[in-house]
Amino acid sequence: MRTEDNLRLFDKGTATEIRLFFLVLMTVALIVVDVFHLSAPIRTGLSQVIAPLRSFVLLPKEGFDKVSVWSEAVSNAYHENTDYLQKKIQISKLETANELLTNQNEELKRLLGLKQMISYPSLPVEVMYRSPNQKRDVLVINRGQADGIKVGMPVIDQGGVVGQVHLVTRHSAEVLLISNRRMSVPVLNVRNSFRTIVFGGAESSDMEIRYVIGDQDVKVGDRLITSGIGHVYPEGLSLGVVESVQKNSEQGYAKILVKASSKPYYFKHFLVLMVTRPEGEGSRAEKEVNDE
Repeated sequence: MRTEDNLRLFDKGTATEIRLFFLVLMTVALIVVDVFHLSAPIRTGLSQVIAPLRSFVLLPKEGFDKVSVWSEAVSNAYHENTDYLQKKIQISKLETANELLTNQNEELKRLLGLKQMISYPSLPVEVMYRSPNQKRDVLVINRGQADGIKVGMPVIDQGGVVGQVHLVTRHSAEVLLISNRRMSVPVLNVRNSFRTIVFGGAESSDMEIRYVIGDQDVKVGDRLITSGIGHVYPEGLSLGVVESVQKNSEQGYAKILVKASSKPYYFKHFLVLMVTRPEGEGSRAEKEVNDE
C-alpha cells in the first residue's frame, strides 16, 4: 500500500540537519542575551506598553475585590454591633433583675424585723395586683381562707397600718387601704393623748380628721397611732402624721389632713395581723361591705 509520502514525486524542503542547526543557534543566542541582560530594554518597553492594557483587564477584578472587602467589613461591623447590643441588653436585664432582687431582699428583711418586733401573730402576704380603679384603693393579696385570713384583719407594713381585709376567697383576699373613703380608724395623738377618728377619702391627702373643734390642740407634725378602740386595730400601730390644720371660724370646725406613714404603693410584701375581735364589733368598712 502506498502512503502519502510515496505519492510525492519531488521531496524539496529544508533539511533536518539545517533546522536543528538553526534551533541550536537560536537557543545559544537566547542564552547569551539572557546572561548579559541584553533583553532588559526590550522587556521594559514591552512592559510599559502592556501596563495600561493589563490595568484595564484587571480593573473588574480589583473592583470586585474592593466590593468584597467592603461588604465583609460592613457585615462584620453589623454582627459586632448586634452582638454588642445584645450583650448590653443582657447586662441591663441582669442589672435590673439584681436590683429588683436586692430591693425585695431588703423589703423581706424589714418585714422579718417587723414580724419579730410585734407581739401579735402575723402572716406575710404578697400583692398579686392592684385594683385598676385608683379611686377604690384596693390591693389583692395571695392568701385567703385556706391560710386563716378573715374579714376585718388589719394589714401593716414597715411604716404602719396599710388597710383592712374586707373580702376573702379561698386563696386570695382584697384589702381596703386606709385612704379608701369607706375606711375609718380610731387613733391617738402621741403628743397629747387626744383621741379621735381618722377617715379615708380626703381630696388632697391620704386621710382627714373630721368634726374637730377649731381650738382643739392638734398641730402639724403630730404623730397618730391606733388607739385600740373597737378591737379592730391593735393599740400602738403607727397610722400617720398630721399634714395640715385649717381652721374655719364660720363653721367652728378645723379641717385636718393626715399623711399615711405606710407605703402600700412602694412595697409588695405586707403582714396580716391574725387578730380576732369580739363578736359583733367591726370596722365601718366591713359593715358597709356587709350591708351591700
